[in-house]
Amino acid sequence: MPIISIRAAANTAADNVLSRVRKAHKAGKPIPCLPRAELACAIASAWPANGCCANPRCGRELDAGRGVAEAHSPSVHKVVPARGYVAGNIRVICNACNTRIAEAGTIEATEAAIAALQWQLSLLRGE
Repeated sequence: MPIISIRAAANTAADNVLSRVRKAHKAGKPIPCLPRAELACAIASAWPANGCCANPRCGRELDAGRGVAEAHSPSVHKVVPARGYVAGNIRVICNACNTRIAEAGTIEATEAAIAALQWQLSLLRGE
């Protein structure tokens, strides 16, 4: 993705993040967040150089600009959710990965999901 596209995508991502931050604040659940210009720069800096999901187990090519969140749409991931959208705590991953992470929620839920998937893999492999 050309640099100008990364900047445009980072600006769009920053607007989307700030919309979620405002909604959370109104609901009484504030999320730490950088000001818009700094957030857009942090997102652009976190953009994977290869243009693919930063999750090394995924590698899906990021594709922004359709106006609808799809599996390959870029999504801003908070590494440590409580730290919020701050420099060093964000990664740009695909929407599919970020959705799966959000659905798992807690460490316990993630471990349970991993255990269930490992069991399913063993069944598929005929073990």
